Amino acid sequence: MIQRVKGLAQELHRNYLSLQEFTKHTGISYRPIHRLFGDWTLFLSAAGLRPHPNQKTKIPDEELFRDFFRIAKDLGHLPSYQELAQHARYSIGVYERRFKMFSKFRQHVVLYGIDQGLVKPDVLASVPEPASDRTSHVYDQLNDRPVLGEAIEFRGLQHSPVNELGVVFLFGMLAEEFGFVIESVQAGFPDCEGKRRLKKNRWQRVRIEFEYRSSNFLQHRHDPSGCDLIVCWLHDWRDCPLEVICLRDFLRKGKP
Repeated sequence: MIQRVKGLAQELHRNYLSLQEFTKHTGISYRPIHRLFGDWTLFLSAAGLRPHPNQKTKIPDEELFRDFFRIAKDLGHLPSYQELAQHARYSIGVYERRFKMFSKFRQHVVLYGIDQGLVKPDVLASVPEPASDRTSHVYDQLNDRPVLGEAIEFRGLQHSPVNELGVVFLFGMLAEEFGFVIESVQAGFPDCEGKRRLKKNRWQRVRIEFEYRSSNFLQHRHDPSGCDLIVCWLHDWRDCPLEVICLRDFLRKGKP
């Protein structure tokens, strides 16, 4: 596999590649790369190559903190969750995946601000502790009723999806806004076939796989060549070779 990727880089006359280019030219799926090397970046490193310049890389915490204080300077106060979602350079999902909850991010960013002299130390006293730190009450799940996701109160859906079926339902509510028309939904892979709008009012068929987490695609051992995009609630597959629609990120961006 290392020889194949080196050979492809030589054919393209460059020292970087994207996963999409590799799978397209070699027919090798992401699955063996993940099994043998861990992820696409480590695979390229083993071959002496670099990721494609357009490949997404992890945003440093410090960059998220600096952006927070950029917004604070514009607003004249520390931004709330809604204000951060509206004005940040990055999706609110980035903060949630990194820090699990906004209150934890807020503590980290205020400590950074104090250290950098951006805010006075007494500001920390006005920052509430994260909810998980304020209470010791964690209850066991009752097994005779469903478990609900976080409250989102989006149209007719009060709680976020907690499984793949919830993703299917929510995407059905949003399909038209995403520019899709659905032709069929089935139990087998891929889950859904439809068409999406192109420029000049043209349409093109697409194959869609629904997952609660995008990484579930790997766990279910699906072949990336068998579908065109993943629709999920949580996008946690960093080197995903397919297009991904993350519904949680969409709803966060859409909130005022």
